[in-house]
Amino acid sequence: MLQIDKRVKSFRDFGKSMKYYSISMWVFQAVNVIVNIFAIIGIAVYLYMMFSPSSMYDYSFSIIIIFYMIIMGLLILLYLISALVNFIFFVNYLVKLSNSSNYDKNKNLKKSFIMEIISIVLSIILPLTLEMLGLFLGFIIPKYNYTFNPLDIYDNIWFDLTYTAFIVTIILYSLRIIIGYIPRILKAFGQKKLRKWTNDLFEFPVSSNEKEKLEPSIIEGSQLMKIGQVLGIFRIVRIFGKIMYIVGLGKTGKGLIKSFEIECPKGLVNERNTRVSQIKNMVETSDIPLFCAYCGLRLFPNSQFCGKCGKALKY
Repeated sequence: MLQIDKRVKSFRDFGKSMKYYSISMWVFQAVNVIVNIFAIIGIAVYLYMMFSPSSMYDYSFSIIIIFYMIIMGLLILLYLISALVNFIFFVNYLVKLSNSSNYDKNKNLKKSFIMEIISIVLSIILPLTLEMLGLFLGFIIPKYNYTFNPLDIYDNIWFDLTYTAFIVTIILYSLRIIIGYIPRILKAFGQKKLRKWTNDLFEFPVSSNEKEKLEPSIIEGSQLMKIGQVLGIFRIVRIFGKIMYIVGLGKTGKGLIKSFEIECPKGLVNERNTRVSQIKNMVETSDIPLFCAYCGLRLFPNSQFCGKCGKALKY
């Protein structure tokens, strides 16, 4: 049977997971933009209704509102589906990343995978822990409100806080900001390790043939992914970082797929297919008659005489 290099297959599958994950991210972001646009339209319609209450009794306007609500409902459903699909491809990306790390001698892929997992866990645990702490402090500190926003100055809330409650509020609010950066910083470090792995592919190829087949887009794409993750740390340029990351993800994936194409070695073929080919060739090129020319009896291959009439067969 044909023997397939597991390392080549693993890297190719990793490239496919990158490609499909980038496509799912593009779809999700496109749906997200459309939903936000319709949400803005909804806000504009709501403001119009507030300043013009008589419009609510207009039949044509009511039809527009119903039509808008139907479209918005469908868009929200599409958003949820695209988010689910994007999550599935993200999980597939992590699985292929883990599988490929088994063939990375320098363990850069393994480190990248570990940092991805840690960032996901921390992005869930840290906010929950902080909120639980805020709820707990609300019971033991007088006049402390864990939902308080220091930028909120309504109802003279500044003057209603005790000194201790004020200090704790500022600390927790600052922690909310800080913990939002921790998972993103870890993902950036994980992306740095992935970038190092792509460098190792070119610096330490397993053969000269592999080095010739490696696509430069692997390096270019992983560099875009790295820069995108770093920009993603900062909110002001996060959207540009996300775009660069998705572009780099797809570029790296396509490069890996093309670089690690699975080829069939000439000396390794399926024995069964070989046997079928030999039989087919024998039937096509054989001069042995399939039926007796005298009585029409069906003959066995290599027969010398007809089994019915006894006539000698001529070749």
